[in-house]
Amino acid sequence: NGSTNSDRTNYYEWMPSNALPLALWLDADRMGRLLPTMDQAKVDLQRDVVKNERRQSYDNVPYGRASETILAALYPATHPYSHSTIGSMTDLSAASLEDVKNFFRTYYAPNNATIAIVGDFQRDSVKRLVQLYFGAIPRGPAIPPRPQVKSQPVPKDTFLVLEDKVQLPRLYFAWRTVKAFQEDDAPLDVAAYVLAGDKNSRLYKRLVYEMQVAQDVRAFQNSQRLDGGFQIVVTPKPGHTPTEMAKLVNEELRKLMTDGITERELARAQNTTRAQFLDRLASDLGKADQLNYYNYFTGTPDYTKQDAARYDKVTAADVKRVVVTYLAKPRVTLTVVPEGQYVFGRQSARR
Repeated sequence: NGSTNSDRTNYYEWMPSNALPLALWLDADRMGRLLPTMDQAKVDLQRDVVKNERRQSYDNVPYGRASETILAALYPATHPYSHSTIGSMTDLSAASLEDVKNFFRTYYAPNNATIAIVGDFQRDSVKRLVQLYFGAIPRGPAIPPRPQVKSQPVPKDTFLVLEDKVQLPRLYFAWRTVKAFQEDDAPLDVAAYVLAGDKNSRLYKRLVYEMQVAQDVRAFQNSQRLDGGFQIVVTPKPGHTPTEMAKLVNEELRKLMTDGITERELARAQNTTRAQFLDRLASDLGKADQLNYYNYFTGTPDYTKQDAARYDKVTAADVKRVVVTYLAKPRVTLTVVPEGQYVFGRQSARR
């Protein structure tokens, strides 16, 4: 299988140990011998596949265009995170055969890749297999310099309205914050958990359980390699409005900024984080993914203990500080409304 995001592309196989040579051959064949066989017909075929993926994930799914709309407002146009990884239909149509070849030649090469192998195997035997299948693949050209970006707040409060084929409106708050593993990254994760991480979290308990005015609520710190953002997402129940949700969310944010969190809330967030670490490492596939993740983000594949320690060190004072530092700053507010219910007076994000 495979996945891609704003920071990396990831191919992976999960197989019985006796199939490891086949899996290595498949990956090596893709890296070393796909380029000579790539032609216009294959590019056009895959272009249509990706366009259909875009329709399934963005254009024809409820609230699907919200993420792209937020990215474009949260980051300047020159920022590498200001657009979705999949690109627009125009981008996909414009990609030429030579564009695809040059991209593959530059980035899908041994000098821009790492491989993690986890499971039942003999270390020396696997090293010989890796050398056998990957050793003859030449290095690619020098990787272009990575963009240098400065993480900074949104310049001013931005209000957007997006019409979509949905039954219920939805409210999004988004802020610029910090990149992965930066000092304030872990406290922001804890803040997100306290706000909407479980059924006892502040927003879920008040909006969904006690007042019963919202269908659901989420909060998360999205920290990436170059930058990061924090989001709160609320779907009101029928008969309630995004304006009501905004008022209630703002009240809870003010409480966090004024009073901070309790030690019980902090302990619950830290305990959940520990459980999530164990879940991610429970399978061979999870271990392999984490090894590559840590290697790419920190340069140290075995970074689990250091990563977990970041969350153990978070204090209630840290959480209050980051909420005041980042969530009191200007933000992007996006309201997704059913078609035909655009509220005049706010900037439209209709596409």
